Amino acid sequence: MDDARTLLDGYRQQIDALDHELLECLRRRFQLTTKVAAVKRKMKAPVYQPSRAAVVEQHYVQLGESYGLSREFVVQLCQMIHAESCRLQAETGLAWSPHAEPISKPEAPLDG
Repeated sequence: MDDARTLLDGYRQQIDALDHELLECLRRRFQLTTKVAAVKRKMKAPVYQPSRAAVVEQHYVQLGESYGLSREFVVQLCQMIHAESCRLQAETGLAWSPHAEPISKPEAPLDG
């Protein structure tokens, strides 16, 4: 039983380390998102670009399938990451779509 516990603890430590790496990769990815937002601002491009989202999702699906991951999981993961990327870009004041107004934060609280 002690051998099984030791083995389990070792696997859990490896999982914890991989989770740390995964979150670190996401942090770096989201940092790039803010750089993308700056370029989009110069190009007057909106946050949401459906054709790019479709390409990225298809890439996720293909890569996920090559790793033996379920399509449903990979699509959900892609959508969650994309949603956070869009949220971060929108926080910079970019318009969500070509016809939307930029999202802006008030400089000071509004008097009610």
